[in-house]
Amino acid sequence: MTIQTVGDAKVLEQIEKQLHKLVDVLRVSELGAGGLRRT
Repeated sequence: MTIQTVGDAKVLEQIEKQLHKLVDVLRVSELGAGGLRRT
């Protein structure tokens, strides 16, 4: 699953915490401003 969002560090931290509660999360990566990652 890929999620794109905008927010300050506190908002992003809260999103990460909520994701860990919902599903078995293997990895969370922050790409930074304008980040694009191909895997």
